[in-house]
Amino acid sequence: MKPSHLAAALLMVTIWGFNFVVIRWGLDNVPPMTLTFFRFALAAFPAVLFVRRPQPSWRLVTGYWLFAFTIQFGLLFGGMQAGMPTGLASL
Repeated sequence: MKPSHLAAALLMVTIWGFNFVVIRWGLDNVPPMTLTFFRFALAAFPAVLFVRRPQPSWRLVTGYWLFAFTIQFGLLFGGMQAGMPTGLASL
């Protein structure tokens, strides 16, 4: 493995782990579903600019987005707000 690949992997792991710390801080001031919305809106903005439009129908894409991301992360953030430890949530 090249050193640049190892560095990229370590950076990704660091960002992923720090993400849950930021979520914990955000939940002190923002409701879970609002935080979920802003998280995905922030991620979707560059994706809309740089990723080609998918070929499946928007109905399928929207359904997948709703069930695979919105509900999953909304419940995760709600659990963290209710007291789930950040380390456990990251697993």
